Amino acid sequence: MLPLRVMWSLITSGQMGLLKRLGKSSTELYRMCFLARAGELGLLKRLGPEGATLGELAEVLEVGPERRPALEALLDLGVTLRELEAKHGRYRRKGYLAKQLAKAGNDSWQAMTSEVSGLHVASLAAAPGGESEARRLAETTAAFSSVIARSSRVLEPVLTVVTRELAPTAGPFHVLEVGCGSGVYVREALRRNPETTVVAVERVPDVAKTAVAAICQEGFADRCRMVNDDVRKLSFSQEFDLITLHNNIYYFLEEERPGLLSRLRSWLKPGGRLAVTTVCRGEGGPLSRVLMLWSTVTADAGSLPSPGGFSALLAQAGFTGVRTRHLFPGEAYALFTGENPA
Repeated sequence: MLPLRVMWSLITSGQMGLLKRLGKSSTELYRMCFLARAGELGLLKRLGPEGATLGELAEVLEVGPERRPALEALLDLGVTLRELEAKHGRYRRKGYLAKQLAKAGNDSWQAMTSEVSGLHVASLAAAPGGESEARRLAETTAAFSSVIARSSRVLEPVLTVVTRELAPTAGPFHVLEVGCGSGVYVREALRRNPETTVVAVERVPDVAKTAVAAICQEGFADRCRMVNDDVRKLSFSQEFDLITLHNNIYYFLEEERPGLLSRLRSWLKPGGRLAVTTVCRGEGGPLSRVLMLWSTVTADAGSLPSPGGFSALLAQAGFTGVRTRHLFPGEAYALFTGENPA
């Protein structure tokens, strides 16, 4: 134990308070990183009620003898964070987050831990940015494409309601979804109306492949066409009743958005609607601020739109009846809609 005079010096100088506060913040960062890695390894799901020994985990995770010390250190960190417990040589889930993230229905939240600890932390580390940092972060973002497609499903309860509001329950209805991700809203629209047909565009091959598998599994292959390409390279006739862009307008540079929106309007039938959901700048909590930071330091990404600015942009592109609706009270997430005039 430190001498009393040393302890007193640490207290009066403020060092003890600094140590305590930084220690607490560091612990939460380590917790997020641990849960992300343990979840992606499948470790959390394998630690059922009976638990597992180090050897059993090493075998099922295919960790060789030379890597077992690292696996044991990872498990020990989980115990120290109280997300795991170790009794009689067996590891079990203990913490609330470890238990919740192990549930099959919470995969989107598991993916969110990976996005935050990997991509969001990398965005902070790259600020205020530069050409090399911007390119490196763009590569990191591309590597996280599948994770982002999964994590974006935390918004599924809200966007499912939005999809039901936008898509009718009967009658021929043709939809273009730009950046369909997991395809969850495509499937909701197809499920809702047996006469709905969809063109789903997704530029990331692995994400598109996963979406196609889910669409086919539900028996919708004959009513949905997947296009694995960038929408900027595509051309359609004036054929759609609805075009949607969920959580991806910031993948388009600000200077190309007027042209993009005009092209999208030209693909809508008279009276057809465009619907865009996005996090907006200048509102919300830390998450929206981090996404704003990401959008400003990543190559080929565009800044988050402001509610008023994006509404004006839609009007300039020829849309009428432009409306903005905040989907969370006091938060930065909004739905923009506009119609192609007759």
